[in-house]
Amino acid sequence: MHMWVGLVLAAAMAATSTAVKDPLLDGVRLYEEGNLEGAVKVLTEATQVLAAKGVGARADLVKAWTYKGAALVGQQDEARAKECFVEVLRLQPELRMKKGDFSDRVRRVFEAARTGKAESVMARPNTEAKKAGISVAAIAVVGGTAVLVAGGVAVAGDSSSSKPPVGEIELVSTVPPSGTPLTGCAAGRCYVQFKFRIRTPRANVPHVISISIATPTQASIPYSTQPVTPVATTFDYDWSLGALNASYTRIYVHVSVDGQESFQNEFAINFSFS
Repeated sequence: MHMWVGLVLAAAMAATSTAVKDPLLDGVRLYEEGNLEGAVKVLTEATQVLAAKGVGARADLVKAWTYKGAALVGQQDEARAKECFVEVLRLQPELRMKKGDFSDRVRRVFEAARTGKAESVMARPNTEAKKAGISVAAIAVVGGTAVLVAGGVAVAGDSSSSKPPVGEIELVSTVPPSGTPLTGCAAGRCYVQFKFRIRTPRANVPHVISISIATPTQASIPYSTQPVTPVATTFDYDWSLGALNASYTRIYVHVSVDGQESFQNEFAINFSFS
């Protein structure tokens, strides 16, 4: 009798485990953890499963194609990412990506797919010289030196045209320190805690903090996007990186201020999870 009950319970548990498997949720989770290869594979399965369900699953199907496209952008596969976004727009033609939904790069590729733009949009467009009203060549003529200031270009050596940075981002600390090998992660995800100090031109307005990371083989992987509303112009932002069997060499932090201006910075890091 007890053996029969045990077998019934085991079968019920197995059925429950099978029932809760959701390739869409799993794919989104893998994307947010930075496992882009795994995300693409699982989200491909999700698109097939959801497409077979018909009209009732359209919203989830749009989400699956969107996240698969974002993961492919992170893998530098722009052509396949555009194909995913074209599929998204076929299902939901009115869809637009707002600032903060995904990284700027993902949004550029999505918009290129929507407008039929064939040339690559992976690189961030350089609009700073246009904003200053002079060309890069003109900067060289006047003898100014272009310098990177919090993600923007300013002209040094000419106080009349120099612009202060919109904001500043400082990496205060990591726990454990950069360079610490993290082992035993297969038994449970390892985490690194980052503390950033952000100085923004305006408090009490919506900000969006986007973080990307780089590995030895991938230049930039969108990792997380978080809305915040700071109550002071200087505030600390704590963020954790969790992963399995991966190495990370740089971290990029981008801050959007009320959807009107933005600034960013990048930091060299050295973490290996195994």
